[in-house]
Amino acid sequence: MNQSFTSLGIYSGLGFGLFLALLGAFVWRIDLINQRRKVRNKKFKSVFEELQDANFRSEQLNAELAREVEQRRLASTVFEAASEG
Repeated sequence: MNQSFTSLGIYSGLGFGLFLALLGAFVWRIDLINQRRKVRNKKFKSVFEELQDANFRSEQLNAELAREVEQRRLASTVFEAASEG
């Protein structure tokens, strides 16, 4: 029995091969997009954590400054009272 390729079979095979190639390219592209999204989210998380740390530190510095200003006001008041008396 002699089997030969028919034009329909060849085109079906080529079509299926093209479909698989396009599907593979599509899946590869989606994977690339997901990888980039993960990297971007990791960077955003890192930046957000750095901003939280900076905010915490600035609150500490503001509290220290407020204490120092209050100490200077108190010292100024004591100095003025001592100068007058």
